[in-house]
Amino acid sequence: MRKTKTMRTTFAAALALATAFSAQAAHQAAHAADLDFGPLRGSQWGEPVVVWQGGYFAGFAGYTQTGVKADGIFKEPIAHHLRDTVLEAEMRVSDFLRPTVSDRRASVFGIAAGYNFQFDETVLGIEADFTRGRTRSVGSDQLARRRNLSNDTLGYADARGTFELEVDNVSTLRVRAGYTVGAFLPFVSGGVAIAEYKRRRVIDLEYGEAPVAGPFRFQDVAPKSGWAIGVAGSAGVDVALTENVFVRGEWLYTFFPDMGGAEVSRNTLRAAAGVKF
Repeated sequence: MRKTKTMRTTFAAALALATAFSAQAAHQAAHAADLDFGPLRGSQWGEPVVVWQGGYFAGFAGYTQTGVKADGIFKEPIAHHLRDTVLEAEMRVSDFLRPTVSDRRASVFGIAAGYNFQFDETVLGIEADFTRGRTRSVGSDQLARRRNLSNDTLGYADARGTFELEVDNVSTLRVRAGYTVGAFLPFVSGGVAIAEYKRRRVIDLEYGEAPVAGPFRFQDVAPKSGWAIGVAGSAGVDVALTENVFVRGEWLYTFFPDMGGAEVSRNTLRAAAGVKF
């Protein structure tokens, strides 16, 4: 009888302990279920994280600086005209002209649209933009030389060249990566760029091999327009003002290796305001 009574007492104590533990667990679960963080999520530091997931649209304005390197813009037509000549082989007339072009600055404006994918504090996305803002670069050079050639003549050449390059309507398509810090989203991006341009190149070359040949004259006026493809990269920060409104500061760099025979780079600082949805 004593053994049976002891077993009953032990069973009753275990049952009471299990009941108390279950009640405590149920209370904690109910308390957690009552919490509602709304549009914010907690970060590892315990601060709210802005939700950037979804599409957005923005308008921007800024200032751009365009640099042009046109060392080879006159080379191909002169080399083609003087092909298979002693003058070109020994004097390298096609390398005479290397114009220096000053950087040009202009105001720009445009629009951007994109979509963000958010993984906790990490934000990945894609963005396209269109920038309107015309820059016009002008360069010129001239050089005259003479020397004795291997065919017992005196070679001479007097070369002059001018060009104009107008850049307008630049668009980019970039992927973005950022990390949320409170209401701030610092980011970097990279992708491709396309730009519309117009170019005018003028060459005036007088040359000969005295006393047996010349003087000869080569003149070439070559207007050209089209689209150039390049690369783009940027760094900036988005700042959430409300759940749906944000502002942005950004530096954008674009590079075009062949824009009508010239290398073109653009550095743009721009400020934007947008809405996300």
